[in-house]
Amino acid sequence: MAYMTTEPLNLLVGALGGAVVTSILGPYLMQSKDRRTARAKALNAMLEVEANRWHPVGYDTFKLKVIKLRAAALIATTDRELVESYIYISAVAHNYSCSPDNEFNDDEHSGGIPVELAAAAREAGEHLTKVLWYPVRTAPLLFYLKRKLNRRLAATRNALKDDNIVTWGVKV
Repeated sequence: MAYMTTEPLNLLVGALGGAVVTSILGPYLMQSKDRRTARAKALNAMLEVEANRWHPVGYDTFKLKVIKLRAAALIATTDRELVESYIYISAVAHNYSCSPDNEFNDDEHSGGIPVELAAAAREAGEHLTKVLWYPVRTAPLLFYLKRKLNRRLAATRNALKDDNIVTWGVKV
């Protein structure tokens, strides 16, 4: 009676197991690098928007940076509402900074914006950075972050309601 050795069987199971693991985990591991790269590009685009929202950068340059951020955030599958909130607050700050009626537009304080508006822009940027940098950790907090940002925006509107320079109806 001939006995079958278990070596070929182990070899076959190992090969099939390795193929299954490779076919399942391989694409996931490769895509994670692509996702990290896309998020890094979105953060870089956000940095460009932030750098170009101050006086004397023109509206056309600012708008191009915003378009680049929207595209990068779309590729990085970032929450669109949060991106649009950041863009909106940045656009309001940009318009205020570049306004000829701006009381801060002297040689020493060129392009300054009110503290409330600066705090809202900073908070929007912080939330977007968190979501881009830690998408898995911040996913459960996304609703909370958007609600907090909407409350900040409402408080900023209320604080600056008498300021005639602020243009809340801005679209980029």
